[in-house]
Amino acid sequence: MDKNLGLLDDFFDRHGDRFSWVRPQGGCVGFVHYKAHRPIDELAEALVHKQGVLLMPSRIYDFPGNYFRIGFGRKNMPEALVRFEAFLEEWE
Repeated sequence: MDKNLGLLDDFFDRHGDRFSWVRPQGGCVGFVHYKAHRPIDELAEALVHKQGVLLMPSRIYDFPGNYFRIGFGRKNMPEALVRFEAFLEEWE
């Protein structure tokens, strides 16, 4: 899980113009702010359909704003981030 956290740190550093990430102190879930003016729901829906990567928009948790939940305990996190990054190259 520590390796995945490092991958996420690097990912969000590269995409700091789009996302704000506060590294979780425990557990295997992070909450990320999507800074764009487009709703996170649009990004999440397109991402899962085009790349098979699932993000959970904050509205599912009755949390207002443009945030999403991301789990990082999975073994395929490196592959998911590669797919997410490829998606972002075409998005916006």
